Amino acid sequence: MFRTIAVIGACTVATAAYYASQLMRYSSEEEKKRSIFGKSINWKSLAFTAVDDRVRGGRSQSHLTVNREGTAAVFHGHLDYTALGGAGFASQFYSKPGSPYNLREFQGLCIETEDGDGKTYAINLKTEHSPKRPDNRNASVVEYKYLFTPGPERQTFFAPFEEFKPYYRGRMLDEDRLVDKSDIKSVSLMASSFFAKQGGDFSVTFVSVSAYKN
Repeated sequence: MFRTIAVIGACTVATAAYYASQLMRYSSEEEKKRSIFGKSINWKSLAFTAVDDRVRGGRSQSHLTVNREGTAAVFHGHLDYTALGGAGFASQFYSKPGSPYNLREFQGLCIETEDGDGKTYAINLKTEHSPKRPDNRNASVVEYKYLFTPGPERQTFFAPFEEFKPYYRGRMLDEDRLVDKSDIKSVSLMASSFFAKQGGDFSVTFVSVSAYKN
């Protein structure tokens, strides 16, 4: 009887130690990440603004549909590049309220997706606000872009900050320019035609976007 109790006690201690080690491991992994969208910060569709090529006379459009729990967001819409001679884009834009993101301690962004359609998407970072033009539209500024192609399965993309390339009005700049990761004022999710290389309906589910460090 005492042997049975001892065995049960040993198993209980071992189980508790296992779960404690798993909790410590999980906590350590979480300390290496900072949630931006998803995980500990729920997705909110009202926090995003559609910025599509219709501002330039195009016909593309985008939507961000968040599930009831706020744990995932479907980025979907339609790309039409015929109106602008091959150029077309649709995006959901988030401007960080208050102070910008200071991600100096982090190496890049971790993007989790599922139910992708095989099209190429971009996550864009801006370190300056767009000034207003005389016609009250926002002027173009340099943005830093990372491209990825999500498929139907659950995927995780690691996007190092040094791989975000500078673009201006849809074209990559021929210069060695890195994003200032201590001063990120906005983040956007984008579908682009890449000058008539892709178009039509698009859809991908974003589970989370977070900053990571090694």
